[in-house]
Amino acid sequence: VALGETFEATVSANYYHGAPVTEATVKIKVQRDFFNNRWFPEGPWDWLYGSGYWWCYPEVSWYPGWGRWGCIRPAPPWWEQHRMGAPELILEQTSPIGPDGKVKVKIDSSIAKLVHGDQDHTYTITAEVIDASRRTIVGNGSVLAAREPYSVTAWLDRGYANLGDKVTGTFSARTLDGKKVEGKATAILYSSTLNAKGEIEEKEIGKWTPEGENWTFTASKPGQYRVAVEFTDTKGRKQEGATIFSVHGANDKTKGNFRYNDLELIPDKKEYRPGDTVKLLVNTNQPNSRVWLFIRPNQGKDRETKIINISGKSQVVDIPLTLRDMPNFFIEAVTVSNGNVHTVNREIVLPPEKRQLTVEVKPAKDKLKPREKTSLTIKITDHEGKPFQGSAAVTIYDKSLEYISGGSNVDDIVPFFWDWKRHYYGRGMEHSQGFMGTHLQLPNSTFMQQLGIFGNVNALGSRRDKSRSMRAGVEKEAFFSLADEGGANGAPMPAASAKMDLAEGLAFSDADAAGGEAAAPQVVVRSEFADLLKWVGSIETNENGEATIDMEMPDNLTTWKIKTWAIGKGTRVGEGSAEIVTSKDLIIRLQAPRFFIEKDEVTLSAVVHNYHKEAKEVTVSLELDGKNLTADNNQTHEVSIPSMGETRIDWTAKAIAEGETTIRMKAIAADDSDAMEMKFPVYVHGMMKTDSFSRAIDPEGNSTTIEFNIPKERRPAESKLTLNYSPSVASAMIDALPYLSSYPYGCTEQTLNRFVPTTVVHHILKDLGHD
Repeated sequence: VALGETFEATVSANYYHGAPVTEATVKIKVQRDFFNNRWFPEGPWDWLYGSGYWWCYPEVSWYPGWGRWGCIRPAPPWWEQHRMGAPELILEQTSPIGPDGKVKVKIDSSIAKLVHGDQDHTYTITAEVIDASRRTIVGNGSVLAAREPYSVTAWLDRGYANLGDKVTGTFSARTLDGKKVEGKATAILYSSTLNAKGEIEEKEIGKWTPEGENWTFTASKPGQYRVAVEFTDTKGRKQEGATIFSVHGANDKTKGNFRYNDLELIPDKKEYRPGDTVKLLVNTNQPNSRVWLFIRPNQGKDRETKIINISGKSQVVDIPLTLRDMPNFFIEAVTVSNGNVHTVNREIVLPPEKRQLTVEVKPAKDKLKPREKTSLTIKITDHEGKPFQGSAAVTIYDKSLEYISGGSNVDDIVPFFWDWKRHYYGRGMEHSQGFMGTHLQLPNSTFMQQLGIFGNVNALGSRRDKSRSMRAGVEKEAFFSLADEGGANGAPMPAASAKMDLAEGLAFSDADAAGGEAAAPQVVVRSEFADLLKWVGSIETNENGEATIDMEMPDNLTTWKIKTWAIGKGTRVGEGSAEIVTSKDLIIRLQAPRFFIEKDEVTLSAVVHNYHKEAKEVTVSLELDGKNLTADNNQTHEVSIPSMGETRIDWTAKAIAEGETTIRMKAIAADDSDAMEMKFPVYVHGMMKTDSFSRAIDPEGNSTTIEFNIPKERRPAESKLTLNYSPSVASAMIDALPYLSSYPYGCTEQTLNRFVPTTVVHHILKDLGHD
């Protein structure tokens, strides 16, 4: 949404069997925080290198308008990330849920625009939903409030171009949350030169209408260029995105009247393979500069130092690549210009593309009934899209387990095997000019400060010493010696298939339930419930890369999560997932404690849902098997449930004897029915763990009597009574002390002093005969 607007956010609550929650209370809390994440086009290796890893264009803040149309490159891992501020609680409210299972909440962002109008914001909405079964489920979501309606990002298929190259440009118009914007685009190519005053002058030399998000042009003349995309959305709002790039001739030293950053490293491609050669473009703003290149710094015998003398402002350096460079390495460059030392780092990536598999999970049906038989097909393809023969492990489980556990505890398989990359934390060349090439300055002197929205002008202060030990190296040295067609494969896992034999359940006809008239529909009691539906430790795919698994659904009404992991020759790995829903049109949900204790009085509840297109007259009944639990006399209720509605019926029950009890609940309509039963333990009531008594013996007497009752529930064969007797208060206090016999604090006196006041200890020890 636009920053400053009042907008609505929707909380939607749904059961795992797919229907909305219609009887519930919703507690909502809204927090505001700053949002500064930059969207980058998705790359195939984001999981390994991070979002925007392929972005090879430098930031040119000196270029007129760059702050409006330019793109800030991703921050390298060695940059410190600072939080911009603490989250702010702006709203709390409680309201009933709507008949469609939704609640809307209004959020006003005008204050955030007034106070922090120079930032984008995120509003986090947390909702606690308490449904008719008294269960509380928590969910959350977020809404982004943006200063601009959308942004346009433009880039090329290479870092720079050579004379005569066919260059493909791409653009993307996205909102702050990454959603695509519809509209019209025009791509424009500008040549860029410096005039006599040292100012940038542009000249339009080409214009195209992109097909989709791409267009192609020919690099026909060496020079510096800006490729821009002007985009207008369907509401008439205009935005621009652009990128600066260079075109070089075969023997061109780029002595033209161009401007660059003080030092730039631009690779010719975004990704490389072993055997390729990196054509690294080195740009400097000072003509005829000398640049030190540190190739693979701190990388053992592979590291290389090279000094290049640039004729003009640019030079291309060739760097051959081998398998040892996979998956990445770093290049650092250093130069001196106008009394400042400039340092730039560049990462070169060689993705392990042949090691990743694509796994598709295709269920025969997406929605099923309980006890319905079905199947699913697993298809595995390699990085070229060809069928792959390998081994897969498959698990199918109740998705609600992820809410209880907080999500899967299994990491993604591809990063687990192949997230090996080099990390470089270099801070540049050690020199007398300070960190990042800043000028020499006296301590505690006044220097230029950034002005915040409220004018934070702490002008006097000492420069923070940012020096730290230079750390560079390899976190994990990737080992890629496996041949493409082979590898050290471990012994295959023994084939295993967990077959779940589900009982057919009880099926019976209950004519009296419908008033003694026409026979009611057959009632199938759902009693076979499972958290895990299927686990297959190893299944092999055929020559088409496919494998099929048969299964029979249990009685759960829920969403089933299917997850598959594949592995094959050369440690090629991949994973896939899908979901299946089991549901009915008339549903009864049994709500009861997990166990009972004798003498308990509890409430048993049935929550009945009607997902038919019309209202239903439903007979809801409770049945108890065994002599452990009794309920009130009115065990049958007639209720009318509207379409897409639900009703809760409560019964009061008492636990009267230990053992196991079966609770069965049924919901019977004229043309549909549902029933479920579950078994619960009833535990013995037992007695207090400890009873304490004290008596005083009369001075003229020598005995007293203590009476206590032993509960009837006690079982002498399974438990024993222990009687502890202390003849005095002092002895009773010592009996209550822990570990006295072993003197844990040195001796008896020290042990007593640990727990009892000193004056009392003195009298106790004297009473016990100690000096």
